[in-house]
Parts: sequence; C-alpha cells; structure tokens
Amino acid sequence: WVPAGEGSRLDLFRSVLAAIGDAQTVAEGLSSFSAHLALLRTMLTAAGPATLLLLDEIASGTDPAQGAPLAQAVLERMLEAGPRVVVTTHYAQLKALATVDSRFAVAAMQYVDGAPSYKVLHGVTGESHALSMAERMGLEAGLVARAEALMGEQ
Repeated sequence: WVPAGEGSRLDLFRSVLAAIGDAQTVAEGLSSFSAHLALLRTMLTAAGPATLLLLDEIASGTDPAQGAPLAQAVLERMLEAGPRVVVTTHYAQLKALATVDSRFAVAAMQYVDGAPSYKVLHGVTGESHALSMAERMGLEAGLVARAEALMGEQ
C-alpha cells in the first residue's frame, strides 16, 4: 500500500545523488561553498533521464547576489540533461522561477505556531522562520528582539 492520491505516479531511478549537509574540510582546503561546488560538478556530470538529484540549499554559503544566479544557471543546465531535481532554497530568485519557467514548481513546508508541521504545501513559496526558530532553540529573547528591530530598519 502506498499512501498516495488517485492519479499519483511513482518514478524509478537508476541513480540518486544528493548534496545535503556540509562537506567542508580543512585538510583538503575546501570551504562549505567550494565543497558544495565540487558536489554540483559531479551531479552535473551524472545527470540524466533516470536520475534523481536532491539539492539542499543549492549554492548557499556565499554572497546571495552571486549564489542565486549561479544556482539558477546550474539548475537550468541540469534540466537540459533530463533528471528529476528536488531543491530546497531560501533564494527568492529561485522561488520565482516557477512563475516564468514551466519546468519549475514550488512548494513550502507548513509552519504552525513557529514549528514545522511537515506538511508540504504545493504552489506556495515559503518564508524563512529564522527568528521563531532562534527563539524555539533557546537563543536569548533580547537577541531575537534585537534581530526583529534590525529587520524593521531594512
């Protein structure tokens, strides 16, 4: 039994590649970002029609003004090879792709009272819950209040 709605489909993949977590290493001189780029290079080479690529926070760990366009260029190239790609991101530029390119779709994790419900909301762009998460994880209330004040200044 598979918990899925009528008309759902289940694809089979020959390869599943994931860029999840932080692979930085001082021994090899790799920062979080350069280690991520090495994984992206491997994924670009391996991408094909029977491939599933999972990318957590693609092209993060660098200046968002450069990371977001790099992420978009990488995703466009990946899609040319025909894999199925699942990406998590906080980049607004990537979230907006679904409005201009039919190859992309968006979904967000539902949050209830500052905590994830683990329900996926299709067609919805999510927002960051950094401050509520900081509070939930026990950061001092004064720090969170200061962050909220700084956000209001932007």
